Amino acid sequence: MSARSLEWQSKAILLLVVPCTAVEVVLRARGFAESAPDAMGWTLGLSAALGLLALIARAGTAAAAATGALLTASLMFSTAGEPFAPWRTALVPVLAFMVITSGATRFGRGRKERLGTAEARHGRGAAQVAANLGMAALVALPAVQGWMADGRWFGVTGLGRMAVFTLSMAALAEAAADTVSSEMGQVLGGRPWMLTTLRRVEP
Repeated sequence: MSARSLEWQSKAILLLVVPCTAVEVVLRARGFAESAPDAMGWTLGLSAALGLLALIARAGTAAAAATGALLTASLMFSTAGEPFAPWRTALVPVLAFMVITSGATRFGRGRKERLGTAEARHGRGAAQVAANLGMAALVALPAVQGWMADGRWFGVTGLGRMAVFTLSMAALAEAAADTVSSEMGQVLGGRPWMLTTLRRVEP
C-alpha cells in the first residue's frame, strides 16, 4: 500500500484524538485554575514551549507543533500528582520520545534522501504527531482510566490507574520504537524481511 492510500487513516486518528484531548485540556485547565493555578501555568507553559521548540527545530509543521503541545498538556494534566511537580508527570517521557525520534529521523539523512525516503524538510505533520502520541494521550484521559480501572482486567489486579498509566507509557514507548526502527533501519538495515510473506524486499 502506498503512503497516499493510508492517508485517510492518519486523518481519522487526528480527528479522533484532537477533539477529545482539546476538550479534556480545557476542562482540566479550568479545574486546575481554581485548585492549583501554578500547576495549570506550568503545564500549559511547558507544553507550549515544547511545541515552539519543535517548530524552531523544524521537527514539525506549525499544526504538528500545536498538536504536540495539546497532547503533551493532556498527558501532563492526566498524570499530575499532589504536590505538583512537572518532572513527575508525563513530560519526561514525552521529552525522551521527542529527543529519541528526532535523533533517529536525522540519522543518515543523506542516505535517506538518496533512497527517496527522507522526511520532508519541514518535519512531521499533525496527523503523524497524533498517530505517535494519540494513543498514549487517549489512554491517560481520566474518563478512559476510570472505565478501564473498573473493568475486570484492571479492576481485579488492585493496580487500577497505575496499570492504565503503564499502558499509556507503553503506547509511547511503542511509538518511539517504531520510529527508531524504521528511520535507522533505512540506513543500517539493508534489505528487510516482510513479516507477512517472510521474503526479502527492497527498502
